Amino acid sequence: MHFQWETEVETILGKKIQISPNDPTATLRSLCLWAVLTQGTDSKTGRCALNETEKFERYEFAKKIKEATVKTDFSVEEIAELKKCVGGLPEFGPMIVGPIFDILEGKGKK
Repeated sequence: MHFQWETEVETILGKKIQISPNDPTATLRSLCLWAVLTQGTDSKTGRCALNETEKFERYEFAKKIKEATVKTDFSVEEIAELKKCVGGLPEFGPMIVGPIFDILEGKGKK
């Protein structure tokens, strides 16, 4: 699939998502990069949930997202991994996850 990575993500109420008052409006690219590059912690141990190989794989995936154009193709597996990262980030509630999933599933803005 192909995406317009500079799409400004909007809530269900049609308001553009901002990470903070000082940051510009969040784009599909910026939100996905944040999700992919955040490592998270294991709820049982409190330690990083990713091993060194997974960290490097996430880094490589982030580079692809950073450099992606509308012509860059993302496989079904890559989209599934991206959804896992976005959906698993505690900072992203339904108001952020929902619109991103809509875009990734081809239901929202592309």
